[in-house]
Amino acid sequence: MSETVTEHKIAIETPWMTVQEVAMYLSVSPGTIRNWVSRKYIPFAKHGRVVRFHRDRIDEWLRRGACQGRSRLAPSLQSTGPGAPAFRQKS
Repeated sequence: MSETVTEHKIAIETPWMTVQEVAMYLSVSPGTIRNWVSRKYIPFAKHGRVVRFHRDRIDEWLRRGACQGRSRLAPSLQSTGPGAPAFRQKS
């Protein structure tokens, strides 16, 4: 008699999204998301080479106008204080 092992996959609800998931969420290509990450247009978290996007941060970024014409950094990534680079927003 042989036994069959059935795998049960449980969907774990998490606010963290992959490049592919955030691309689907925003209706853009994964390549666009990678470009935005490299230019710091979109809020993201990076641990080593692993990049993830928090759904709440993405939603807030969208509410604030996202990256209007890709002319500015995501609000959460703008540095302030002494020694920080100065970023000007276009009007």
